[in-house]
Amino acid sequence: MNLLQDTPSSIYALGASYHPSLRAHQIFDSANVLLNFEKSAVIATIELSRSSPKGGYDQRIEVCGTKGVLELKNELTTHTVCSSVRGGRSAAVPVNSFPERFAKAYVMEVEEFIGVIEGRKEVVVTKGDSLNSTRVAEACGLSVQKGGPVSF
Repeated sequence: MNLLQDTPSSIYALGASYHPSLRAHQIFDSANVLLNFEKSAVIATIELSRSSPKGGYDQRIEVCGTKGVLELKNELTTHTVCSSVRGGRSAAVPVNSFPERFAKAYVMEVEEFIGVIEGRKEVVVTKGDSLNSTRVAEACGLSVQKGGPVSF
């Protein structure tokens, strides 16, 4: 939402649980979210999976626009890809755990926080940004319960 400087006007979310143990506790292992940003004429799609064949959790970002594409991919265990003339292809899976996968991001977050406290840096993510993210997550839950889109 910060990227667009906009908030969604409506949100539609669906979720499902493949694993019975998660289903029993109404915890989704896959979800899809559609965010409609009327002001900026953008429709955003979020796909989430806890059971991805690419190493469990799969977090990638792809932003497609009229002048290009921005991609942020998973941190991989290696960047080696093996292909053969007989067919088939193997590639590394993403780093397994959150602390490993996001180690650099966690360090950068703490450094940014310290810089703000010491007065060397300005706050980038505002209290309003944080509140808005929580409101979007709550609207997703409401949409799932309702079984349809909700106004935001």
